[in-house]
Amino acid sequence: MAAVFAEHGTTLPDPEMARIIVAWDDLTVAGFVVIQMQPHIEPLYVAPAYRHQGLAGELAAAAVSIFAPGVPYYAFSPREGIAQLAINAGLEQLPWHVYRGMN
Repeated sequence: MAAVFAEHGTTLPDPEMARIIVAWDDLTVAGFVVIQMQPHIEPLYVAPAYRHQGLAGELAAAAVSIFAPGVPYYAFSPREGIAQLAINAGLEQLPWHVYRGMN
């Protein structure tokens, strides 16, 4: 499976944060799906009286500081203000569509 990940420009996920379900054909990997727990930093709330004073950035920085170096994290932005905060904090905007499922 490492070869498939490398072919797509990435590495195997952290085994402490992910599980891989594999479909086998004898000794050949026919396919797989990865279940990943990915940290994301939201919701983030600042009371109206404390907005525009840098508190949102401080809270976001405190949240990020608990992750080990190299651990990716995400922020989902339903509003332009949150998107701007993410951009100002140096987060990369990704070209992905986000979908939600529920059991």
